Amino acid sequence: QRLSPSKKIKSINFILAALSIQAHPLVYILLNGVIPWSFFFTWLLDRKRKEIQFVLKDSLEELAEFEAFSSLALVYKYQSQSMPQVVEEPRLEFKNLFHPLIPRDSVVKNDFALASSTHLNLITGSNMAGKSTFLRTVGVNHILMQMGAPVFANHYLTSPFYLTSSIRVSDSLESGFSYFYAEVLRLKTIIEQSQSPPEILYLIDEIFRGTNNQERYIGSKAIIEALARSNGRGFVSTHDLELTQLESNRVKNFHFRDHVKKGKLVFPYKIQDGPCPTTNALKIMKDAGLPV
Repeated sequence: QRLSPSKKIKSINFILAALSIQAHPLVYILLNGVIPWSFFFTWLLDRKRKEIQFVLKDSLEELAEFEAFSSLALVYKYQSQSMPQVVEEPRLEFKNLFHPLIPRDSVVKNDFALASSTHLNLITGSNMAGKSTFLRTVGVNHILMQMGAPVFANHYLTSPFYLTSSIRVSDSLESGFSYFYAEVLRLKTIIEQSQSPPEILYLIDEIFRGTNNQERYIGSKAIIEALARSNGRGFVSTHDLELTQLESNRVKNFHFRDHVKKGKLVFPYKIQDGPCPTTNALKIMKDAGLPV
């Protein structure tokens, strides 16, 4: 008779508990002096291991599938049941899109429609204005769409783009990669993916922030021009306002901005057309107490 995974684990727990008497020297010596206690339970543990090794993979896959369905059920219950629409032609449009991890009483929803000729949406904006959150919001909801789950929006229409991103790239001590080199490798992969099917939706946050101004501009310009010529569609956020001059039929400018109200910075967190007309880095430094 085949035992369920939970019963097998319980039987292993019993064996491990029996072997744990080694933590009590006196009991350990007395028991092993009478019967081969440790030898027997070690043999039994190895026998259980051999029994489980053939079903463990299937059990873990079943558990993962159960957790996935549980998560989808929670998502479906947690939000309004807004299902995405998927079309064949390159489309991306949404209304009242928001990120599920932002508290509902403070979340700001955004609308967007991808122009038919546009391949790259360049997002500039002030610090903390919402650029990175917007990219993550698009990414999270697109993955939900691919899973067949409801999305966090009133309306979400898209093509079945393959999602790829360069967000929160990190260095690696083990591989000897700096942050900048890790980003270079990631962008190289995105460029390659954009050249061939399936059509991709790319999300690139604060491109080349790990290098100096001059080389960042030259490198960013080259990447933007390459992606604009590619089959992919997507978003690139940057602090380099000079890059907004690249606007063309295939590159469109958007921005997030701030304004000052009673001496304090206020962020609408709404995506708007055109290059960002404001900056706030020095004000943030000053308000934080830095000598600027």
